[in-house]
Amino acid sequence: PRARSARLVNCMEGLRSVSCPADLRLPMRLVEEFVDADRSPDDFTVAMRKLVEAVEAGGRAKSDALASLAAQVEAAGADAASSSSGADR
Repeated sequence: PRARSARLVNCMEGLRSVSCPADLRLPMRLVEEFVDADRSPDDFTVAMRKLVEAVEAGGRAKSDALASLAAQVEAAGADAASSSSGADR
């Protein structure tokens, strides 16, 4: 597996040296968990997509929770303002 990784790195270095100035990098996780383990890079793509979807769902849930909290704070502030203006009468 290490020889396969070395060949892949050599190929990427070759591409980098002949191509336009592009930033060609392989995530170490791809190399260590997929190439070295003789797994398909397609499996890496699937794993990354699932990770992105999970992070997106978590971000959406946090955003919804913050919006709900903001609504509750605004409602509590409106109730407090209403109560204090009623006490002034």
